[in-house]
Amino acid sequence: MSQRENGYSPVKTFFMTPDQLTEYNKSVKAKVDGPQITKWKRTMTREQYLAARLVDTSHDDIMLSYFNNDPLELRKQLLEWGLDKKTEKKELEQMAQAKVELTITKGEYLQRRLNGEKRSGILRSLGVSPPKFYELLDKWGIREMDAEGRALELMAPTAPAPEAQEPVPVPSEVEQRLAEQLEHKAEARGLLALNAQNNAAQQEAGAEILQRMQERAAVAAQARENSELHAEVQKWKGVAEDWKETVAQVSNTNMELEQQIETQRQELHDRNSKIADLQAAADRVTVLEAERDMLMQTIELAAIQETGMISFNIPIQSATVANAERTRIYTAIEALDTDMEAVDIDRGRVMRELFDLLQSVVNFVTADLEELHPGQAAESFIHQFFAFHNERHLDTLAVQQEVV
Repeated sequence: MSQRENGYSPVKTFFMTPDQLTEYNKSVKAKVDGPQITKWKRTMTREQYLAARLVDTSHDDIMLSYFNNDPLELRKQLLEWGLDKKTEKKELEQMAQAKVELTITKGEYLQRRLNGEKRSGILRSLGVSPPKFYELLDKWGIREMDAEGRALELMAPTAPAPEAQEPVPVPSEVEQRLAEQLEHKAEARGLLALNAQNNAAQQEAGAEILQRMQERAAVAAQARENSELHAEVQKWKGVAEDWKETVAQVSNTNMELEQQIETQRQELHDRNSKIADLQAAADRVTVLEAERDMLMQTIELAAIQETGMISFNIPIQSATVANAERTRIYTAIEALDTDMEAVDIDRGRVMRELFDLLQSVVNFVTADLEELHPGQAAESFIHQFFAFHNERHLDTLAVQQEVV
């Protein structure tokens, strides 16, 4: 069995081992199917994002490294994490205040220094305060630059050498500085060796020269470190000034909102007062209308009296049971109809029976209207009732007189 690959000489697969045949089939399948395209996915976690922001990594750098340089993907991820500017600021403050345990070792620190990383960069990546960082350097005995230089000199031979086939990397600033220090020290040691062959005085002079060189190197390193720290201080001062301006703007906004709320509260109070005044005026109008109706009824009664009419004054008494009053009416009518003999009739008895009957009628009407209008004064309704029936009675008489 033979196969051709890319149009060249046949490949005899029956000479292959099973492993070689598997690899060969995979390579042929890869060439036929083409390269597999892997869809880009988000890989950054919420904790990694907050740690990067804690060390002042910008959104542009995070977007370039983890979000395919796509602002929309970064906004979507922040929305899924529930991180807006206010929440992110609060969590970063909590992380800054939280106690951070240093897990870096002295060897790892020196290796990072040999790789060209500055102290300030290592400090930011660890996410700790400068006092705590320099306390750890004191513990290791390498806080001073000359002590750190000696430690780096001891570690330099153990640093991994570049492979032969790879291009030689350009030495960093730290490596150049370290090489210069080592060269100066080597020269000083050579001078000491030469002086040792001559006399002890020359050895002291060489030692003094070496000490001066080391002091100058330490002073230069300290100056560079001070310059870096000064730049950091200026940066944080700018951040503090920005926060002060933001706090002042928020304070002014809160004051304006409080003034608006107080103004609206006062307007609401004034509106409620006006509504209460209008309600009181409406109640007063209702009372005046009731009084007017009573006056009109009084005037109508007076007018009737002046036109030759007879009026009766029957008091309005409290009558709680309308059925009882109805029974009394039936009794009074029956008394007028049957109990009075023709020979016994006189004007006085007739009027007594009539007033008893009228009083019973008024009591019945009062009880009935009080049941229809519970909790309200029934006097006005009683006057309206009798006025209505009195007027109807007068209209009936007028019609009868016209017929006659």
